[in-house]
Amino acid sequence: RALEAHADREHGDSKRRCVPLGEIARCALEQWRLSEADVTAWASRCGLRGVGIADLERYRREHPETDLAIAIEELYRAAT
Repeated sequence: RALEAHADREHGDSKRRCVPLGEIARCALEQWRLSEADVTAWASRCGLRGVGIADLERYRREHPETDLAIAIEELYRAAT
């Protein structure tokens, strides 16, 4: 409920409601270098009221290309 209240405060009566991230999920999102916009759009399409760490794990399972792209970028950086 706190996440929902936060989203309502941040975006008022806007028809497009922001899907808030839990604190641990936000840290994991940054560590895994995921796009917050992509994750929140996915969460909105899934009807989630908020995104937690388990939701991020599900997002990664459903979007393996994201992990692959990040891994390729990291390999490139290590080689240069």
